This record gives sequence, structure tokens and C-alpha cells, in this order.
Amino acid sequence: MSFLDPASVTPTRPWVKSLARCYQYSPLPFKKQSIKAAKKLTDTKFVLIACMPKSGSTFIANNLACLPSWRKQSLKVLSPANICNLYSLRANTVFQSHLYPTDFCETRKTINEFPFHIVVLTRNIQDVIPSTIDHWDKYQPVKRAGWIDKGQFGQLLADKLDREGLASKVRFVALCMLPWYLEFFASWSRFSATVRPVQFLRYEDWIANPKSTLFDIASAVDGNVSITDIERVMSRSIQSRFNRGIAGRGDMVPAELRDHLELLMSYYPDVDFSPVYNFRNRTSTI
Repeated sequence: MSFLDPASVTPTRPWVKSLARCYQYSPLPFKKQSIKAAKKLTDTKFVLIACMPKSGSTFIANNLACLPSWRKQSLKVLSPANICNLYSLRANTVFQSHLYPTDFCETRKTINEFPFHIVVLTRNIQDVIPSTIDHWDKYQPVKRAGWIDKGQFGQLLADKLDREGLASKVRFVALCMLPWYLEFFASWSRFSATVRPVQFLRYEDWIANPKSTLFDIASAVDGNVSITDIERVMSRSIQSRFNRGIAGRGDMVPAELRDHLELLMSYYPDVDFSPVYNFRNRTSTI
């Protein structure tokens, strides 16, 4: 009986079903490739960094990918078919994406069937506002996180907000972008509670000790990774733009916008937003 025969799949290796399906319905040349790929994948683990924008995810992913026998793979959609096509894998693979667990049905199916270690990278919701505005002013709008037609992120909108000043930009980010962040956190919280546990990691925590954070993630996947490996990787020059954020800058958010955000959070009665939001009275500076 072949390793990739669907009848040989046991409950202890349910993720092999995806490879078995690829094998079963493929022509002979593809089957030979599938056997080679299966031998590699049996010793391969996957790390999915599901992240909020501006949370340092690229820095983490790039450093993990520099570890011995690790690599970073870019995929817009995670699916069993895409995983089956990764024949050049050496070993552990890091994926990085601003996705919900419900973005695509294939995403949930894939992370359940393959050996994924899921890291959900979050950031304080209020601190997202000044960080996003800084990124906008220096580089470009963070389009992925806006509940707004993508065509609106043009020069006319940028000019309008520039003319109206900082207060207008704060309102725009709070009203049009932060709902995406709330839904991101809520969907992963529900996934972790009802489907399978994930590793939540706050931006504010990992920037305080990046070496320990990288080791915790890597060692959860590969027991052969040492703290020396992490130190060696971090001593190298990583091609990733990373500016250490300053916690607490979200104090700039006016009271009326905080009221609006807390109203939105109240529509998720089963979700505790305290890890990503400070429920306390603040004095507006705008």
C-alpha cells in the first residue's frame, strides 16, 4: 500500500489526506513528484503569522526564515493544492498574511489538515491610529485594513485629509480602518476558542524581548532550534523596514471616537478586547 494511498491515512496524520487526494487524481509523472514531496513534507512544519498591519510581522517572519532549514513562502491563499505544490521545501516554512480564519473556506481547511503553528500578531487598537498615519505620511496608505473602496485611496483623498489636518486623519482611520482590526481580533479569538488554540502575541510584548519571542515561536515548531541560532540570526542585517513603535501614542484618540469604538466592540459580546484596547477614561489632546 502506497504512503499516499488515501486508504493508508490514519487519524494521527489527517493532514496527509490532502497529499493523498493530489496523488489519487494526478497523472503518473505528477505522482512521482508527489512521492518525493511527501517525504519532505512529513518532516516539515508550517508557521502561519496572521497579523494586524503595522505589528512588526515582516520583521518576525524574515528572522524566522533565516534560521537553519527554515524558509518564507508567499501565498495569497492557503489551500491544500498550494501546499502540495511546494516541492522545493527544505523544512519548516513561514507564511505571513493579514487574513481572518474565515477569509476563505480553503484557509480554514488547510490550517486544520496540515501541521500549522498559528501565531496571531496583534497591536493596541488605539496605537494603530498614529502608527497608520505615520506610515501614510511617509510611504503610502495601508489599504488592506480599510472598509472603503480601494479606489478612494488616491491623491484626492490624501490631499483632502492633508488640508483638514491631523484630526481628520485620526477620524478617518478610526471610522474606516479600525473596524477591520476589531473583526480580525474577534474572528481569531473565536477560532481559538472553538476550533483549535492559537498563539496570540501582542506587539507591545514582543518588542520588549524580540529574542525570546522568536525563540518561543521557533522552538514550538522545531525542537532543534537553540537560543544561539536566534542570536546569530538577529545579528545579521535583515532586509525589512522596522521602526519600533511607542506604546501609548493612542492617547491622542478623542473621546467621541473612543465611544464609537467601544460601541462597535459591544456587538461582539463573546469577545474580550482588553488585550488590544484600553478600557479607561482618557483626556483628548485634539
